[in-house]
Amino acid sequence: MPTAPDWHWLEESLKALLCAWWEQLPAQIGPDVAGFNIVPRGDHAGTFSTLSVLCSQTDGVMLLVDDRAVRGGTPSEVMAGRGWHDRIMGWWQRDFYDLRAEGPAVAARIAVGEARLRGVLSPADLGTAEVRCEGGGRLTLPGLALQL
Repeated sequence: MPTAPDWHWLEESLKALLCAWWEQLPAQIGPDVAGFNIVPRGDHAGTFSTLSVLCSQTDGVMLLVDDRAVRGGTPSEVMAGRGWHDRIMGWWQRDFYDLRAEGPAVAARIAVGEARLRGVLSPADLGTAEVRCEGGGRLTLPGLALQL
């Protein structure tokens, strides 16, 4: 899959992956957690460091964004306006369990929006890292449209 040529493409790719995970992954991995990080590539990252994408039977889809590159951290009211819920040791967290089947689409929108708000210029400036599943096995990200 080529790198996403624009933000809309990346959001749709991430949404499709997260929808599939939300529907299928918990049955396949049981109580384990699967996930990956979206990380900056190149010199155009702004204050974007890492955004973790996780999925589990307990929490469904969850996002964590590293806010430690922002001096003093982003104010709570700003992050709440962007859709984030909790600040945990320099990271903002949001789960989407309460949104059920709509959660993956909202998660994709928030993830892409956060990269853009933190100064990433293009999806080509992003990649993936730490693709993992706690219980082991092989985890691939077909169709995500980001570099490994």
